[in-house]
Amino acid sequence: VGYAGMKDRRANTTQWFSARIPVESEAKLADLENSELTVLETQRNERKLKIGSHKSNHFSLRLREVEGNPEQLDEKLRWLQQFGVPNYFGKQRFGRDLSNLQQVQALMSESDSANKKPGRQKRGMLYSAARAYLFNQILSQRLMQGNWNQYVAGDVLNLNGTQRFFAVESSGWDAELQQRLDELDIHPSGLLCGQRDESDRYATQAIAADIEDAVLAHFPDLVGGLERHGLRAGRRSLRFKPEGLNWQWHGEAELELQFSLPRGAYATSLLRELCQFREQANSNTETPQQECSQK
Repeated sequence: VGYAGMKDRRANTTQWFSARIPVESEAKLADLENSELTVLETQRNERKLKIGSHKSNHFSLRLREVEGNPEQLDEKLRWLQQFGVPNYFGKQRFGRDLSNLQQVQALMSESDSANKKPGRQKRGMLYSAARAYLFNQILSQRLMQGNWNQYVAGDVLNLNGTQRFFAVESSGWDAELQQRLDELDIHPSGLLCGQRDESDRYATQAIAADIEDAVLAHFPDLVGGLERHGLRAGRRSLRFKPEGLNWQWHGEAELELQFSLPRGAYATSLLRELCQFREQANSNTETPQQECSQK
């Protein structure tokens, strides 16, 4: 069975799956249905779905018990529409109480014996957590400097909604590129740590590289461990554009949000820019109720 991406554990979700089923057995798919699962549509295809093969995820979230000024929250949402959202990896990437990061430290230790190493799937999850943590540190530094959504010399740019990147010489930055940046058509990117090829066309230079190097200098064990374990360096946009962002108030204390995000972007990253939220631990509802207090 294949699937394109992970869905929220507690939510009403729609998801494509692929399974190798003979034509004469397709009718048996109806036997999967119950009070919690409905087969909406089936199609035949020649390929198995793989992680990341989807283009985007669509969200409809309802924030309850909202504390704050609705007009100020409206203003913040309009700001996110115009300038984009910092593309942080969500806290769920790091496990409960950051347990994944603790396991990463053991995995990266030179003294860690081979027979204690986790399986391939677990290692992949831990590598991802380490790279996500380091990326978040780079993004935080750019936020502190006020240039997370602006071009600085040596930046590698990402084309919105794609995995395509390109570099621009400082002398080549012009009004057209600035307009594309302002319109969220392109975004600055940050490093996903790993082995870097000297001939890599998408390596940062100048000021952008200095920022990344200064941040990573604080985490030599993680950076060196990822390189020793054979991870290849990559890039990730420093911001994302929430497509179709709409919202409606249901009274003064309930806010409903609808938006689409490119794969790899987190809805929780959008929410953290809007408010401080807490999930009800003992909710009896079918989907999580999000309580929100204005930041």
